[in-house]
Amino acid sequence: MLIRLLLPGLIWPNPTAGSPADGLALPCLERLLGMGQLHRGPRCGRVDALAGMFGLTESAPLAALRRRGEADGDERVTGDVMNWLCADPVHLHFAREHMLLSGPSTLEITSDEASDLIAALNLLLGELASDHLSRGDGTAPRLPERFEAPHPDRWYLRLDQPTDTRFFALDDVIGRPVTHFTPEGGDARQWRRLLNEIEVMLHNHPVNRAREAEGRPTINSLWLWGAADRIPPLAAPARTLYASDPLAIGLARASGMHHLDTDTALDALTNDADTGDSVIVVDNLLHPALQLDLTRWRDALAHLETNCFAPLLSRLRTRRLHGLKLIAPGDRACIELTIGPFD
Repeated sequence: MLIRLLLPGLIWPNPTAGSPADGLALPCLERLLGMGQLHRGPRCGRVDALAGMFGLTESAPLAALRRRGEADGDERVTGDVMNWLCADPVHLHFAREHMLLSGPSTLEITSDEASDLIAALNLLLGELASDHLSRGDGTAPRLPERFEAPHPDRWYLRLDQPTDTRFFALDDVIGRPVTHFTPEGGDARQWRRLLNEIEVMLHNHPVNRAREAEGRPTINSLWLWGAADRIPPLAAPARTLYASDPLAIGLARASGMHHLDTDTALDALTNDADTGDSVIVVDNLLHPALQLDLTRWRDALAHLETNCFAPLLSRLRTRRLHGLKLIAPGDRACIELTIGPFD
């Protein structure tokens, strides 16, 4: 039995923070880190590391795959035509001289707020299309079809045709200067125009006026990412994938893997049940790391010591686990630790 454990956020992103795990009792993690073969690769984010497990490159249709991983995904994404974009709601704000981005997990968006804003966005698309037809001057962007929000934190944009633009994954941008991650490529100028129209609408929308009056951060922009027109063949890395993120679930569905949620895997490890050859994606550390929330990150790491690292170490010692590969993507490096039962 071989387990691949993907742990985004394990590497603390702030290099000036010293030793963020100082004082935590982590004997099982320390023991695992002292075993096996360590490979230090180039920096990569969670999305890149996850896609790489399935043999995908950065030009993969990640938006369509994440859309397929939603509860209604198999009904909405069919065939190999994958003209989708993630259009996630975000809050842009200045910090000193930089424009930074806060992701949807910090915005506490309600279902009603998401529904109202999605309706307004689709109305805006209709108005822009009508205006373009009335002018007929070819200056308007090639407009997409429709916005959707199967979850308040995860929004999508269905395209009528592929876009020749490179976008950057949301996780790679949170907490960083946005100017380094603007769209690139042939259609980039048109997308920037559309985003300007969207940001004006969002600024004036009653949902954001109410949020501002309540002292809550506004939903003042969308982050577009994940574009590609077709899905290539996927190489399933294991029999079962344990994950709660819809992108991981979409990858499992597209590759024919059996998939269960992450809590099921952690329960199985804690209760000494069989997980089989599997990939386990544990995101507990990711959002605290992205938000530089050291207290939450340390709490999550202490929880994983008991519910993940201890049972994995026990299985290695008793030869019930034939191999463990721990993968920790990060800003400065991607660490891969490969451990065998005799290590």
